[in-house]
Amino acid sequence: MRKTLIFGLFMFGVVSVFAAIPQLISYQGLLTDDVTGDPVPDGYYDITFRIYDSESGGTALWTEAHVGISQVFVEDGLYKVMLGSLVPLDLPFDETYWLGVQVGIDPEMSPRYLLGASPYALRAAVADSMHGGGNYITSDAPDIMTATTSGNLLTVDNPGNGRAIYAKTGSTTDYIAAIKGEATGVTGAVQALAGWIQSTADEACGVYGVATSSTGAADGVVGQTLNSDGYGGYFMGGKGLYASDIVCPGQAAVGTTNPLARLHVEEDATADPLRVRVAGLTKFIVKNDGNVGVGVLSPQNKLDVEGAMVVGTSFSGTSVAPSSGLLVQGNVGLGTDDPGLHKLYVESSGSGTSGTTIYAENTNSSGIAAHFLNESSDVTLLVTNKSDGDVFRCDSWHSGSWEWVFKVDKDGKAICNVLQILGGSDLSEQFDIEDSDVIEPGMVLIIDPENPGKLRISDTAYDRRVAGIVSGAGDIETGMLMGQKGSVADGSYPVALTGRAYVLADASNSPIEPGDLLTTSDIPGYAMKATDYEKAHGAVIGKAMTPLTGGKGLVLTLITLQ
Repeated sequence: MRKTLIFGLFMFGVVSVFAAIPQLISYQGLLTDDVTGDPVPDGYYDITFRIYDSESGGTALWTEAHVGISQVFVEDGLYKVMLGSLVPLDLPFDETYWLGVQVGIDPEMSPRYLLGASPYALRAAVADSMHGGGNYITSDAPDIMTATTSGNLLTVDNPGNGRAIYAKTGSTTDYIAAIKGEATGVTGAVQALAGWIQSTADEACGVYGVATSSTGAADGVVGQTLNSDGYGGYFMGGKGLYASDIVCPGQAAVGTTNPLARLHVEEDATADPLRVRVAGLTKFIVKNDGNVGVGVLSPQNKLDVEGAMVVGTSFSGTSVAPSSGLLVQGNVGLGTDDPGLHKLYVESSGSGTSGTTIYAENTNSSGIAAHFLNESSDVTLLVTNKSDGDVFRCDSWHSGSWEWVFKVDKDGKAICNVLQILGGSDLSEQFDIEDSDVIEPGMVLIIDPENPGKLRISDTAYDRRVAGIVSGAGDIETGMLMGQKGSVADGSYPVALTGRAYVLADASNSPIEPGDLLTTSDIPGYAMKATDYEKAHGAVIGKAMTPLTGGKGLVLTLITLQ
């Protein structure tokens, strides 16, 4: 069994000075154990309140049960409730009433607390007497004012320089307000506490709050709503909200009442929605056309950045301006913050084909994965390997797997299954030639006995030192050119040793027909038809593939040195 000691009943909210009927009543009490007299343990309790028109017995005229989610919190035996917050106090209060209190399933406490209409009428009369001068009201008990008028319940007008209302509380307990407002309306614009101004002053505030506490969490103005569709703070008109610091644990909206993100900025087409300035300089801006500038006041693309930009572990984008590309006026490093003088420096530490530093794929059936264009006297593509692996490799998809078809190893050896030459039809080696100032393509050359590894122009018929033909005569270019730089097997002229090539020929003594054997002649650099087969043994250049009926000209020759 528990008992309660009533501290007081007082009117809640701002009421009209002519009011006599309360709408909300704040009830405070002390809940103790009826055996020990000690306050009950702290916690939430089910407490039911009833109003009767008799001191005992009878039927309750009004009942409000603070149970479930509306339980009453009790601390050190003290509790406080707002009667009428759950069930409207629709009694006329034109007669004497008694208040009954029941805790949990215990019987209702006895005796009931006496209520009456005369205290409210007295308070209304006192309120009506407040006018100018030094009049003021003090009260040791809570006061309640109420009215049914649709106008203001309490109006205070001070035409002087002082405050219309000054409220102060000295309480040190939690959540104590000098002035607290609560509105219970269900339709229209309902304000628990509202303020507005009609002034031409330089600085005027509708609601002004200053926190002077140096300890704890002191707030100048606090707004809170328990409605999921409501706003803790709602600012309209003029320039909206001005603050040196804004902390918003939920969604923040600027220019809209329906935020779709943690920060939602809504603006018309005439103004820029977001600008960040530091020391009077714009550092970040979002334009009304959607362009974003970082260090750029007037961005012309979706993202314009002035200065260095560092991207973390990954970067991806689609349709980045201009022209659906990425424009960076500077040097870019991916995987490094030091790109040096390179326009694009990419660095990674992956291994194998799955960890390539650069991967390019084109899914179009006629697309190209990579295209390099150069307008320089230097190379277009430089491939280097500082280790022992191949310098270059080409793979092809065969029978469900990748197989390499061409590669260049670290020593420069090119390896492939088939090598097809489309630019020429002979196999040549590089030689140095005596009398190089008179050399021309198609000339017949012989071994120079005085200069090992070198050749010279032939000038004797049936010369067994015959070595080949200077490549490139007519419309047939050199097919393959071999040599070893820096050795005796090197030179400045391509000499066809096998394959097809045009040769300078003389048919003055004997017409040349396809299939005829060709040998050296007495005319420097010219071939002729071999008619003395015994002398021709070991001196044959090859077989004629085109005719020459007389005089001098070019003859296509299948080179078969014998």
